[in-house]
Amino acid sequence: MNIANMKIGTRLGAGFALVLAMVVALVLVVLASLSSLGESSRVTVNVDLVKANAAHNINAMVRANARRTMELFLARDAAHTGTILQHIENNKKSIGDDVQVLERLMQTDKGKSLLAEFKIKRASYVQSFGKVGKSVAENDRPGAQKLLIDETLPTLDSMQDTIRNIVELQKKMVEDSGADVEQRIASTRLLMIGLGLLALLTGSAFAWWTTRSITRPIHQALQVAQTVAAGDLTSRIEVNSRDETGQLLQALKDMNASLVGIVGNVRQGTDTIATASSQIAAGNQDL
Repeated sequence: MNIANMKIGTRLGAGFALVLAMVVALVLVVLASLSSLGESSRVTVNVDLVKANAAHNINAMVRANARRTMELFLARDAAHTGTILQHIENNKKSIGDDVQVLERLMQTDKGKSLLAEFKIKRASYVQSFGKVGKSVAENDRPGAQKLLIDETLPTLDSMQDTIRNIVELQKKMVEDSGADVEQRIASTRLLMIGLGLLALLTGSAFAWWTTRSITRPIHQALQVAQTVAAGDLTSRIEVNSRDETGQLLQALKDMNASLVGIVGNVRQGTDTIATASSQIAAGNQDL
């Protein structure tokens, strides 16, 4: 179907519907992008940051236990030793809770491997520390000191290396998540600008075309009417559409043709009357 033959109301309605459809599409795309951004932010806040905080806390508690272990050899009495051991147990419980958090949220193979390695080293450290604590409780400080230097501290250092790797991994994941959110925001901004410009250009082009398709035939019809009003019936009227403006031009064309016929008939009648008058005048002269 030729668009130029569509009714003007239908044409305007289709144009507005097109613009509204593009606006709705823009809104839907923006909502989808915002939903994706919300999901990325949720993962960053509820997963990556939680894992990073757990890893940092484990690192801090491990270092605190290292200091408490050294403090055992400076304890003044059994009560002081008991307080130090209680602090160590509390830190171990905190470490265990954070390890459970990492086990629940860790998703990458590298992260799971590092966590499994940390758990093995932690078990070795706890076993070695238990021997040190037992030697201290039995007042075997030389044996405890030797065990601490030869076994416990190296195990602690190895465990700290692993937890530092976990911390670095989680830090990188948080940074990557933040960069991904920023990239999504930039992409959404560009998409909104692009769709907005497309809707603007499409609406402007359709408005220009619709206005031109209406005003040009009306201007042509106005010229025909003015020419006829001036007594000129020689206008050449071209009808290129079947909409309201086309129907108006067709009516003017038919009217112009009718006027040409009427003028022709009047002129023919006038000529006939003039001939008859001449014949009557000649007859009167003969009489």
